[in-house]
Amino acid sequence: MSRADKIYSKIDYSLLFFIIGVTYVKLYIKVAAILFFAAYLLYKKYKPARLTSLHRFYLLMPVTGTIGSLIHGSFSQQGYWFGWSFGIMYWILGAATAYMLYIAVLNTHIEILHKTLKAFFALNFIASIVELLYLIKLSGHPVPYWYWDASEYFGSSTGDHIYGIFGNVSVTNAMISTLGAFYFLYRRDLKWAVMCIITMLLCTSNLTIALFLALSVCVFILVGQKKVRLNILALLLTTLVIYPILSPQNVRYVDTVYVHETTQGPTQIVIADKLKIKSWVAESDKNELEQAFSKLNASITSKINYYRLPLNDNKVYNHIDELKYIDLF
Repeated sequence: MSRADKIYSKIDYSLLFFIIGVTYVKLYIKVAAILFFAAYLLYKKYKPARLTSLHRFYLLMPVTGTIGSLIHGSFSQQGYWFGWSFGIMYWILGAATAYMLYIAVLNTHIEILHKTLKAFFALNFIASIVELLYLIKLSGHPVPYWYWDASEYFGSSTGDHIYGIFGNVSVTNAMISTLGAFYFLYRRDLKWAVMCIITMLLCTSNLTIALFLALSVCVFILVGQKKVRLNILALLLTTLVIYPILSPQNVRYVDTVYVHETTQGPTQIVIADKLKIKSWVAESDKNELEQAFSKLNASITSKINYYRLPLNDNKVYNHIDELKYIDLF
């Protein structure tokens, strides 16, 4: 048996499909994955386990929320029952997911679990790279993070479209990849930790990067093992070198926000062409912002199909991102 065959034979594919399904954004996929894995656990005749504090937490939260809704009379509001039902359902699905994962972990060898998680993060990395290649083709630029267009679909917003295998917002991809990096760091598997960090950086989530840096510093201080500290330094170096090169606009944005909030007081509101946009730009960046809005008049010659929102008789606002298009209302 070859080395590749040995690796594939150690993957629990049922567990892998279950993890992929419950982390995907679509609700019906989550439900199908839970039902499938529940049937699989019954087929394997795994013994039920006692509920842990995590499972009790998931089950207690909908009860607490319902009591709060009754106290505040929320059920008298029109449509509240619909939102309440979905909220209860998500907490129950979370409890079922956590419980079945707990049973699977108790009955699966640690090496098989490790190989399965490797397969999960490898698939997510491949999906993220494929999405990046698609964005490169769509923008016609080898580094879409450096490319600016009037739609703001690329440039600093490029990472917003790196969803991975989750199909959710890119922050989900970034957060889960960061958790994977710390897991592989714990396992002292630096190569896989770096792969997860690269995936996280592709998403260009400033919040996730800030949390990663803060947690890395805490781990470096609290963990005394030399190898772990060296691996932390390697991940920090990877982040601090790649991110400013990959997305300099995001770095400038963070720097501008910090300078503005610490030296210029409250956030200013800039009104341009009936669009109220919160602006944290410094005085030196106002010309750049004005130039950006002036380009909204320019005709678009690329093959991308943009939404066209009339602002007045003379101007048309072009946008490709559905969420930003909706936000204009």
